[in-house]
Amino acid sequence: MHLFGKFTLVPVLLLALSWSPLFADAFAPFVGSPPVRSLGVRPLDLFGGKTALEIEKKKNPAQFEQTIKGLMQQKKLNREQAETRYADFLNDPDGFALRAMDEDVKAKGYRDWRERAIGESADPGATQERIDGFINFNRNRGTA
Repeated sequence: MHLFGKFTLVPVLLLALSWSPLFADAFAPFVGSPPVRSLGVRPLDLFGGKTALEIEKKKNPAQFEQTIKGLMQQKKLNREQAETRYADFLNDPDGFALRAMDEDVKAKGYRDWRERAIGESADPGATQERIDGFINFNRNRGTA
């Protein structure tokens, strides 16, 4: 007598193997096309800054004009410079923010963000202590 009645063991094994992706191992290689973010590429990186700028211009012309005019007024830029700056932002918002912060820190005469935070603080000693505590706590957590 068969263990599964009329069924042989082969179809049962094939059925079990077809369900194996549900129980995949965490170390199994990725099958299929990976998501865009896993490659470290953001969607607009595929186009570049100028194309991203043109897309924004077509999407909402009034908002685009307001943004460019605001940049021109706030940063004292001409139209070309404002569009280039906005294109840089659209192409890499995170990198743009980090570069802008770094430029601001250097323009004020500080070496890095810590020196600036301490220098502009009302209580430099307490700020230094807080920053050092934060860095040491997270450094220790990273090595544990």
